[in-house]
Amino acid sequence: MNLCRAVGYIIRNEQRRTEWSQEIFQKSTVRRSIRNEADNRRRPKRVCIRNDVEEHNCGTMSEQCGFCGAVYWKAEKNTAHKSTKCCHDGKVQLPAFPVTENSPDAKNYRQRIRFSIVTPQELKARALLTVNNERSMEIYNKVLEFMPGNETIYKAVDTIISEDPQDQLTFPEEFLNSLTPTGLPPYELKLKMGCIIMLLRNLAPSKGLCNGTRLIVTKLQQNIIQAKSIDGTETFLIPRIPLISSQFNMSFKFKRMQFSIRLAFTMTINKLQGQTFENICLVLNEPVFSHGQLCVGLSRARSFESVSVVAPKC
Repeated sequence: MNLCRAVGYIIRNEQRRTEWSQEIFQKSTVRRSIRNEADNRRRPKRVCIRNDVEEHNCGTMSEQCGFCGAVYWKAEKNTAHKSTKCCHDGKVQLPAFPVTENSPDAKNYRQRIRFSIVTPQELKARALLTVNNERSMEIYNKVLEFMPGNETIYKAVDTIISEDPQDQLTFPEEFLNSLTPTGLPPYELKLKMGCIIMLLRNLAPSKGLCNGTRLIVTKLQQNIIQAKSIDGTETFLIPRIPLISSQFNMSFKFKRMQFSIRLAFTMTINKLQGQTFENICLVLNEPVFSHGQLCVGLSRARSFESVSVVAPKC
């Protein structure tokens, strides 16, 4: 009798274990199917790209609206052989672009420039060229003024390189502060987070930190500036170093303790030698020094269509 009870107890336990394992298996199967369905929804659909389709050439945009000057392809004309979608036969008129830089419309236009949408690839492939450093510094200050964020100012320490006490009286520190020779950073270096800078010295050539290298500022500290490469792959720390002026037309030399960088929203034509960009813009408000300098500026792009020139009307 006891043996029969034991056998029955074992059989019932096996049946319960089998039912329990089947229930667990069904639940796991349902969970797996739900997970697979969710993954399929998140997974991008495959697009079949055909390589046997012939390339279609739309031609040039040779047609022009007689009212607003918008250009079209020839096939875009309506049955009346007119391109009226742009301004509705001149009924819609666009306001003139603000020509004075201090007008309210011009200031509002510059304030709406979104610097955050500019990608590093676009910055790496573009350059704004000027003839001299004075015009570059003027553009630096205007662009920095309209960039978002707080401005940080780094002041340098200038000392005359001479053992003669008379030279120290002849060239006081205030006079040295007002100078910005070629190859030296300014006395007051104004920076913001995200601005583009350019090295003025070879700090670490093995790591790519050479004279003329462009970087993007990521952190501003009291004695260290953290910057990343234009493509964002590496991060560097830039310290203050002593810099000695080497301008040949100065009768004296002085030392400036400052970060060996400058803002690089623009570059001088001489600084651009040996580099190639996808798009360049030449600001020729002042005449170039020679035909060779103009040739260097125009030949820094890969094609003639990628070159823009800004010059005053003659």
